[in-house]
Amino acid sequence: MSDIDQSFLESLEREHESRKKPVRTRKRLVVAGAILGVLALVGLGAGYLIQQANETRVLPPPPPPVSPQPTIAVSQQAKETGKNYYLEHTEIQSALAEYARQILKGELRVESLGGVFRPVAEVSWDKWYYDTVPVREGFTTHKDPQPTPHPFVEDHLITYTIQPDDRWGAWGVGIKYAAALGIDITNPADQAIASLVAAYVWLQAENRLLYDKRNYFDEKGNFDPKRPKLDINFLRKGDPIMFTHLSPEALKELAQSPAKYLEGKAPSLQPPQQPPPAAAPPQQGTTTPPSTF
Repeated sequence: MSDIDQSFLESLEREHESRKKPVRTRKRLVVAGAILGVLALVGLGAGYLIQQANETRVLPPPPPPVSPQPTIAVSQQAKETGKNYYLEHTEIQSALAEYARQILKGELRVESLGGVFRPVAEVSWDKWYYDTVPVREGFTTHKDPQPTPHPFVEDHLITYTIQPDDRWGAWGVGIKYAAALGIDITNPADQAIASLVAAYVWLQAENRLLYDKRNYFDEKGNFDPKRPKLDINFLRKGDPIMFTHLSPEALKELAQSPAKYLEGKAPSLQPPQQPPPAAAPPQQGTTTPPSTF
């Protein structure tokens, strides 16, 4: 009998325990749900506060990008003139891009450029052209049937021999010369002044080439009026060119008033005129007429 009672009691306990388990599970689920709900409310409240703070706070604008400064101060007129030359001549664009790339990669050293531009202490050269005489107002004609030399001596000329890498002729030589003068051709802010120097070198070299004796006389010295003229656009390796050196002061003037330099009207670009021959002394027995001044 006691065994039966014991078994009965154990079954009751098992039944009681089985009823308690679902209740515990429900309680645990309710507590977990409450905790999650509280956390969700806290998160929403924090997000709302952050959003409100961002909406009411005015953020400062981002700093402007660093603007590189030009090597030399350039006037607005010079900027526009240099930009026009750059856009109109692909030779300037190509030379500037290529030589800047070589400098940045260490393939071209700026300090080595000074050796290829040779300032000559004194250069004697002849400017060959036809002397003319006035015929009537507004008209002139040739004085002689062939051009005559007009000698000049200058002490501020640059002589340059076209190198194998001068694929852009005198325009590219001008870009090299700009770098040799201290202009940073890798700096976009120096594009205008570098283009002006390239134009200056091209125009100066062309002007001197037009008056070269080889335009009028053959190798034997015979005058040939139909002889083809030298062309600055078709320079070859070994061809010499000359142009007037840009001093630091002249370079600054070019960056401010480029017109007179590009047109060859700057005083420093004018070849010095030869002094007129001295008047012969009067012979004895003659009288010199009185001066009218």
